[in-house]
Amino acid sequence: MIVPAVHYGRDGLVAVALIAQRVTSEKKSLRELADALPALAMIKTKLARPDEAWPRIAARLSKTFAGMDVDEADGLRFSRGDEWVHVRSSGTEPVVRVIAESPGAARTRELVDQAGRALRDGD
Repeated sequence: MIVPAVHYGRDGLVAVALIAQRVTSEKKSLRELADALPALAMIKTKLARPDEAWPRIAARLSKTFAGMDVDEADGLRFSRGDEWVHVRSSGTEPVVRVIAESPGAARTRELVDQAGRALRDGD
């Protein structure tokens, strides 16, 4: 967990403290709190990075996910409602990292596949 108000590094102790605070303040078990969270399916994968400039790739991705909100802070993150897909060129490997999440495994796979097609469409 990263809590910017504390610092920008991953911090397991902060995560444990926040969970303990929630269990205490809501007077519920950890299981009860977890069961109240939405069930989501996530896929993380790496795809081959096309041999072309990122702005061209980004334009195809933006067209593919038109109608979704976009965040360009770290790659491209497209979101709408309870689904999102994040596409980011690796700084260390010739790959593009794709992470997607939605309430259903089939829809999450579809988001990843759409991103993959957008990456390949420039070939």
